[in-house]
Amino acid sequence: MDKHRKLIERVKSTLDCRTNTELAERLNIHVNQVYRWQKSGFYPSTLALINELLNWAGSKEETNTVIDYAKVLEARDRIKLRTGFNDIEITELRRELRCNLDTLKEFILEKSRQGMAVLTMGDWSLSDEPTREGVIYQRGKPYLMVRFKEPQERQLTC
Repeated sequence: MDKHRKLIERVKSTLDCRTNTELAERLNIHVNQVYRWQKSGFYPSTLALINELLNWAGSKEETNTVIDYAKVLEARDRIKLRTGFNDIEITELRRELRCNLDTLKEFILEKSRQGMAVLTMGDWSLSDEPTREGVIYQRGKPYLMVRFKEPQERQLTC
């Protein structure tokens, strides 16, 4: 049963779904089917398809090895549109950019040193395991979110 839950979590992560309901909506199935998968597993043909798709997605997952600030700002803007918040989860940004998490963390720390990014704590008690993977510790405190400042050329002047 635990292996079924782990596989469902991988599918949710790949499809950028946080809940079983979101996954069901994304797959256009009833949410009870997702719960049934968690409890009883998949049909062999479904399991083969899911594994093949996850392998394919994994090979496409981390395509960016160099992170461009302009692309980070574009990804940030897309996330802000979806969530309505200026502070964005580090793992959400990683999913949007499709980059390596450690590379992104280094990039964020460098931009923070330059004054272009501000780390924010977020709420650890409300965060799920995928969100906590993006944690950056600074001075012993966990930071789950980041806010990027607008570069000079994008700022409005009066």
